[in-house]
Amino acid sequence: MNGIICVDKPKDFTSFDVVAVMRKCFNQKRIGHGGTLDPMATGVLPIFLGRATKAIDLIENQQKKYEAEFIFGITTDTLDITGKILSKFNTKVSQNDFKDVVKTYIGNIQQIPPMYSAIKIGGVKLYKLAREGKQVERKPRIVTIEDIRILFFDEKNQKGKIEVSCSKGTYIRSLIDDIGKSLGTGATLSQLRRTKSTIFDISECYTIDDIKRFKDDEILVEKLYSIEKLFKDIGVISLDKDGTEKILNGIKLDLDLLNYSEKIVHSKKVRVEDYKGKFLGIGNINADINKLEIYKFMF
Repeated sequence: MNGIICVDKPKDFTSFDVVAVMRKCFNQKRIGHGGTLDPMATGVLPIFLGRATKAIDLIENQQKKYEAEFIFGITTDTLDITGKILSKFNTKVSQNDFKDVVKTYIGNIQQIPPMYSAIKIGGVKLYKLAREGKQVERKPRIVTIEDIRILFFDEKNQKGKIEVSCSKGTYIRSLIDDIGKSLGTGATLSQLRRTKSTIFDISECYTIDDIKRFKDDEILVEKLYSIEKLFKDIGVISLDKDGTEKILNGIKLDLDLLNYSEKIVHSKKVRVEDYKGKFLGIGNINADINKLEIYKFMF
């Protein structure tokens, strides 16, 4: 099978746990996921099957959206509620103070990855070093927080929930921790749910139990997204028979000999279709030499 199915990852499952279950459900060897979620997190986890695995690296930079619950006055070693408590404070953060601080985190910000993460330093994953009680220097990274919406804030219990729209590589645990530091109270993440990843929305997801019930192969195929759908928002160049033969043989095509819109000229990546309308893959427009070349075939 070739395509993508969107899973609502359950709590206490790793992303690789979900892949293992899906491998059995689909009897599929070639399989991967788009965007790791911590075991405590739930929500959107796209699973790529067969040829669709070629597209994983092409969609990772796209927008993600999360709903995050937090508690002020607590800090932990993992920056979430599953970790060892490092400190507790009596806090009195007001709604207005919270709103003012949240605004300062919208835009391009620097974020230091947490020790409990899968980032490698010196070939070793940080969380392995953290479990050994080691701390290493991590360089800050630039991430983009497109928007933060306050869904609720309980001043009495110093708990709340926000919705975060952000770029790849954003650690919501670190964001919550940083907000707590800015308020001088400390904070920890108590629940996390990803509600959107690239084009996939939580409303389009299936639970693992749902997928296990889809015993019939035809039903499973019906639930899959096509690879093309991932790239529905970028321009398309349709080739004639001669252009199709050339591109399949690795030959770059002169843009002046192709039919395309002005929108295509200003883009870098395009969908490429053969003369029969079949999706071939993603093309790259090289403006310096005025050529179209294949970035990656998808068949």
